[in-house]
Amino acid sequence: MERFKLRQKSRTAILGGGLTGLSAAFHLKQAGKEFLIFEKEEKAGGLAGSFSINKFSFDYTGHFLHFKTCYGREFIKKLLKNNLTRNLRKASVFADYEYIPYPFQVHFAKLKNRAIVAECKKGLEKPEIRKEYKTFKEWLLGTSGRGIYKHFMAPYNEKLYQCKLDKLLPFGTSAYVPELQKKKKNYGYNFKFFYPAGGAIEKLPEALEALVFDRTLLSAEVKGIDPVKREIIYGQDRKAGGFTDIISTLPLPELIRLIKGAPENVRTAAKKLKYISVFALNLGIGRERINKNHWLYFADPKISFYRVGFYSNVSRKLCPPLTSSLYAEVSIKKGERFDKNKVAEKIKKDLIATGVLKKYDSIIAEQALFIKYAYVVFDLDYKKNLEILRKYLNEIKIISTGRYGGWNYSAMEDAILDGKKAARLS
Repeated sequence: MERFKLRQKSRTAILGGGLTGLSAAFHLKQAGKEFLIFEKEEKAGGLAGSFSINKFSFDYTGHFLHFKTCYGREFIKKLLKNNLTRNLRKASVFADYEYIPYPFQVHFAKLKNRAIVAECKKGLEKPEIRKEYKTFKEWLLGTSGRGIYKHFMAPYNEKLYQCKLDKLLPFGTSAYVPELQKKKKNYGYNFKFFYPAGGAIEKLPEALEALVFDRTLLSAEVKGIDPVKREIIYGQDRKAGGFTDIISTLPLPELIRLIKGAPENVRTAAKKLKYISVFALNLGIGRERINKNHWLYFADPKISFYRVGFYSNVSRKLCPPLTSSLYAEVSIKKGERFDKNKVAEKIKKDLIATGVLKKYDSIIAEQALFIKYAYVVFDLDYKKNLEILRKYLNEIKIISTGRYGGWNYSAMEDAILDGKKAARLS
């Protein structure tokens, strides 16, 4: 239900009330500009939302804050009124049926299998360096060597992206892979991370939404966009028009599908964009401290999940006393059909097989989630297709931004910054 009358002054339509859309709205408000958010769900937040089940707080798997900029850090600290706690990463890799510290390329020597260790050392001593890396495979071989590539990098990334790594470009996700050129005490962008001290990650979008609530339409799924009339069709054939600017945070393929009169070559390019979906299982366990890590990585293709994380190790306030909570993530290829009940059961069996759970552990809370657009796939046609889409959107004056609107790999701080930039451009 609408809570206000649409003002006829110059204004911006914001499609999607996730972090990027809420950030765009906040920064437009700061600049004294009119806007209206269209959000299809009953509450804003998108994938930064949370759930409460049997006194357990679950997120859409692990959603943690990593700060690269002073602006992002100070903005979020002020927004959450310092309701933040810092964690120093504890992570492990399951390799050759044992656990070693993360990252694999730094700690492989701790494996009991000395043949694997020797192979990794040999590859690291003679990496396959090139002047130019044309594929993700070439980049990995050039930065970590053939042994590390064979025993972890290739199986893990092929499991996650559901394709061979010579079919992927060498940028995008590579920015999040720890490099070994310089010895460091801490490797990777996520060696420290932040999370609400009280409550789940939804505290972040809730704080933003509270500041723009009076200009947000909930349960208002966008059904069509007329770029000429600057009109948005939403809900049950309702219309809102007169928008001078349109900021979309919708997944790029969905945005193009909604635009009236989009050329065939543009629609074709959007359909060719590749992505990975994720089936996630949230579990509340009737035993405390089931693991010491924040998360674990699994490259073995026989194991269903590629990662398991522990909410209860991030914040004890996310679960009742004497319990633990976790999430397990399974990569699903674009458009792949699967039986969620069978996948959930396989996850539970694999959790026991890998020692994460014990046979006698009781599951006292359970939630299955399907995230259609989870990871952008940087295939060899990524640049070509994206250029077609960006050129068209620029012509019709629609700003498409955020992780899925910009069709990139990014974190929550990036979503805030993307929204800020979009507000400045509108």
